Amino acid sequence: MASWERQFKEFYSMTRQLAEQREKRDNKLRFNRVFIRASDAADQYFCEKKVEMRYIHGKIETKEKTTGCEAHEKLLEDMPKIELKDLWKKIYEKKPIYASEMLLLARYARAIA
Repeated sequence: MASWERQFKEFYSMTRQLAEQREKRDNKLRFNRVFIRASDAADQYFCEKKVEMRYIHGKIETKEKTTGCEAHEKLLEDMPKIELKDLWKKIYEKKPIYASEMLLLARYARAIA
């Protein structure tokens, strides 16, 4: 089995485990979370209270944020779509590959049970 296939199977396994934990509501973290986003970890270096408040009260919509989201969606309209498995395979090729959005997962400290 190729290296990319092993990595893809591990990634796919983690997505299934997360989905199962969410269904069972087997939340092991604060704010009833079964995972944390990398952006949340990065945001904590800027302002930990900001992350906490977003989980408690939700995101605050601003004109600038709405404009940014609309621009992001507009950029994605003409992007070609690709199956996740095909993208994963291309990442392991020698040619550069560009992806505008892709879920990434990693385990930290202990395995997800």
